[in-house]
Amino acid sequence: MPKDHAVRESVVAKAKRLAAERRQEEARLKRLRAPDIGAVANEVIAALISSLRSKSEEVGTAAELQSSVEGQNPLWVVHLGTISTTVRWDNPYHNSLTDAKLSVMAWGFHYVLPHGGRMMRADPANETRYELDLLDEQWVWREDGDGEPLPSEELAETIFHDLVDRAFSPPPQNQHFSF
Repeated sequence: MPKDHAVRESVVAKAKRLAAERRQEEARLKRLRAPDIGAVANEVIAALISSLRSKSEEVGTAAELQSSVEGQNPLWVVHLGTISTTVRWDNPYHNSLTDAKLSVMAWGFHYVLPHGGRMMRADPANETRYELDLLDEQWVWREDGDGEPLPSEELAETIFHDLVDRAFSPPPQNQHFSF
């Protein structure tokens, strides 16, 4: 038997910690299953969109590019210059978060066409899905349900980091379109 008692957590402390974690998880699950969860989710979505709109103004000014957040529940389009991302809230049930997902889809680069026009790819460049979760009494987003928890403000920041990276990246080479 190891003699590292000073380093190891005492059995009583461990039991208290695990009981507290179990109580916290039970409270979290109870809140996630509450009958008003659909209304709560809509409030969290509204907070995310508000964060995106605030970030849009800040980033657009700093980047010297037109920036906007357009749309309404369940679909919004976030623009920075000629680059866009869609944010879509899919919740098939009004009283549950079962199968609910927030999809963030980055749409392709600005392709230069003859005569100076631009064209955007019809397929998303990438898609990330998030699930709504409750962590320490705060609503957070988790990528694919088990990623790092992101409050709405941090998710808005993440979305705009990607937009800025794509807005200031050169268009991919060797893109050919036939007309």
